[in-house]
Amino acid sequence: KLGLIFNNHWVRKKKNSSVMTNSKIDKLYNRLSKNSQFHGGKLIGAGGGGFFLFVIKNKKKAVNFLIRNKFEYSEIKIDNIGVRSIKY
Repeated sequence: KLGLIFNNHWVRKKKNSSVMTNSKIDKLYNRLSKNSQFHGGKLIGAGGGGFFLFVIKNKKKAVNFLIRNKFEYSEIKIDNIGVRSIKY
């Protein structure tokens, strides 16, 4: 359900402004959305930069797809502690 919520938010957000996205961003989003491992997402970030946040079905299969298709990716984990920064 979270992926569907993200997707609905992204669709509505794009309707707010004609400069919210472009053909390259839309092409990337559609490519990920068509893969069964990705269950909805949205573009997040600010000011001409950002990244896609997607809900995935199977981490290993999703990461393999990203690697094969030369997508850069970062993993995030959700917990109940709140915002924090971790350096690797």
